[in-house]
This record gives sequence, structure tokens and C-alpha cells, in this order.
Amino acid sequence: MKRFFVKIFIFVIVFVIIDQLIGLCSSTLIAHAKGGDTGKNNIIVDSITADVVLFGSSRCSHHYDPRIIQDSLYMTCYNAGRDGNGILMMYPYYELLSQRYQPKVIIYDLSSFDYATDDHAKYIEWLRQFKGRPAIDSMIYDINPKERYKMMCCAYRINGKGMQLISDAIHPIQQDIMGYKPLDGTISYTPEKETESDNSAKHIDVFKEKYIIRLINDCKRHGTKLFFVVSPTYGQKKYSPYYKAITNLCKQYNVPLFYHENDKNFISNGQLFKDHAHLNHIGAEKFTRMIIMEVRPYLK
Repeated sequence: MKRFFVKIFIFVIVFVIIDQLIGLCSSTLIAHAKGGDTGKNNIIVDSITADVVLFGSSRCSHHYDPRIIQDSLYMTCYNAGRDGNGILMMYPYYELLSQRYQPKVIIYDLSSFDYATDDHAKYIEWLRQFKGRPAIDSMIYDINPKERYKMMCCAYRINGKGMQLISDAIHPIQQDIMGYKPLDGTISYTPEKETESDNSAKHIDVFKEKYIIRLINDCKRHGTKLFFVVSPTYGQKKYSPYYKAITNLCKQYNVPLFYHENDKNFISNGQLFKDHAHLNHIGAEKFTRMIIMEVRPYLK
């Protein structure tokens, strides 16, 4: 029996040592990331001091060219959009930014990741590597209190990210321009036709809505001008079932909303789209200039 407990003790010690080594290696790779999602994460939470920050999902990272915004508004700009993510990742980003400085303008491209009910846990995948920062930890624990114990394991924090951390530190596959990821090519299929929606006010996910409201109030308190945008969708013939809920929320908190989901300048022009949900770089240039024209009067 004694030998059994000795073996258990040795196993625990070896496990802890290996886990700490994994933590040390991953921290080093993260700190020295040259690009990719890891490098972009580092820039967003530790480096950028841009006047204009763009938040949202892939429809943000692919639809807004910061170079055009800088040249037109004479303000520095960075695109902090992250593919497949929404408010549950953008809000802790904002909190970390606001600890260093206050952006003058935030343009937030809304998508289903910001209001549809889904598995909230998937949004903390890239946040775990920043354990120890209060803004990150509080969000993770609010989504799943059990993460407080799971994240004590260094290997768990980077689960499934090992190869990407190595790639981002040595030779990043993904490249961006101030966070912007231009898409090439045009849509090669015809989306299914959709009938007109009754525009019923489908409720925004209560948990996500809580953080959208927090972002609104924080921006007002810090003097940051916040704008919400909904990007065009190719072939879209009906409004999002969340349309009324979104517009009502923006009216309630007096936040400008530029709704372009069914914009006639885009929805029928396949030359502007990479796929039905994403503009290519030609469409992004056109859309960025349109948003600048809409935002500019508020900045005066």
C-alpha cells in the first residue's frame, strides 16, 4: 500500500513539472508570436493605441480596411475583429484596452455571434491563454465557473492550440494589414432565395445582451463614440429575425445603427462578395468608404 501511494505521489510531481514546462513553453511562444491569431491577440490586448478600433466577427475582420479609415478620417485605426467571435470576446478586449487608453471611436459590426443563443463556452477558447488578467478571468468565470479550476492546468489553457502557437511564433500562415484580412475571389454559387421576414422581434441572448449594454455604458462613461453596423449579405431578401430587437436596443441606449444587411448597392452584386456572408477586398473597400460617410457627421 505504501508503495502505491509513493507511485501516486511521484506521478503527481512528474505531471505538475511537465504541465509547468508546457506553460513556460506556451507563454514563450505567445510572447514571441510574429503574426497569426496569436500575434493579433497580443497586439489587441497589449499594444494598440488607435483612435478608431473595429470590433466584431469575421464580417468585421474582412469588411473594413483601416488604411482607408485613416486616410479619410485622419485618425489611426486598427481592426480587432476575430473570426467566429462576438461580444463575449470583444468585451474583455475592450476592458483590456480601456485599462491602457480610451479609443475615440469604436465601430462594432454586429453578427449572429452577438445576439443568437448558442454555446457560450466556445468564445473563451482564445481567452484562456491570458489567464491572470482580471478582465479575462471575470468573463471566463461568468461563462463557466468551473473554468476557475480547469485553468489551473497549463496544458488545458492551450488545448488544441499547440501547433498554431508554434506556427505563429516561427512562420505565421495568416497575415493581416492592421488587423484587416482582405479576401480575394468572387462568389461562385447562388444562395438560396429567401422570402420576406415578418421582422418579429426575436429576443437577443440575455447573457450576450448584458455585455452589449455594458460596452455601451462603458463607452459613454469614457467618452468613446460607439457605432453599431450590420454588414451586407449577398442575395439577402429578408431582415434578420433579430432586426427589431437590435434596432430597439440601439434606440433605447441612443447608439447609432447603420443597418446594411439588405443594402441594394451590395446584395445583388456578386463581384463584391467572396461568399454569401463576406465581402471580398473590392466590396470591403466600397463598404468601408460608405461607413466613413455615415460616421463622419457624428464626429463633427
